[in-house]
Amino acid sequence: RVPLSHTAFSWFGGGGASPLSHTAFSWGSAGGVAPEGLLSKRVGNQVAALTGIETRLDTLLRAACEQRMQGECALLGMTSAQLKWVPGDYYSKELEERRTIVGAPSPAHMCKTIVMENQWCTKDDCSDPNNSKYYAVVVQYVARLKSEKIEKLVKSWNPDLGKSKFNFQLCDEEVSRRLTGYKHNAVAPIGLSTPIPVILSSQIQALSPGFFWMGGGHPDLKLGVAVEDFMLHSGARAADICYDA
Repeated sequence: RVPLSHTAFSWFGGGGASPLSHTAFSWGSAGGVAPEGLLSKRVGNQVAALTGIETRLDTLLRAACEQRMQGECALLGMTSAQLKWVPGDYYSKELEERRTIVGAPSPAHMCKTIVMENQWCTKDDCSDPNNSKYYAVVVQYVARLKSEKIEKLVKSWNPDLGKSKFNFQLCDEEVSRRLTGYKHNAVAPIGLSTPIPVILSSQIQALSPGFFWMGGGHPDLKLGVAVEDFMLHSGARAADICYDA
């Protein structure tokens, strides 16, 4: 009987044995560690190495996202722009705590960008800012978007089109990601993969102080900018698109 730490294998072929027909394999190490212990140690080392690689890749990705957003703001001339990294559990926290993390004056200064789709649009793209199939809409977390107001707004830009051509709904998340280039909770109204027209809630425009925070291209990166600076350089249009406060 052969011990587990020293195992022999034999093969015999017809016509006699050759050097390859009888081969012994041994496993062992100082201290007589069994194969199970060696395997566990090797797997642990590999997991640690992979974790290290993953950490380095995440660091590089975060740096690239920040540099990209800095570049977009600089390209547009948004001199008031600020970027801030937040904890990974940021969205599990209450809005009040989240606004404290980024340093916003109040929960009303915390905003998000969502993509709205006109499902009955006469166009299939975003080439006409007055009659686009999609709009990137910036609203406060404390406010509630009213799709009927968006329909009325876009209808006013297209007086020759009937009401049957307007039906705005929240865009599918995968479509939003394709159009914006951003993941959920990371959408910013600048640097979009597709030049989607941007509409800013007039309630944000009325903020005091006039500075708001929103997604910054990565779920853990937030972008803050002065309202006036944003309106001047982003090409966004401000409108009453939410329920009354």
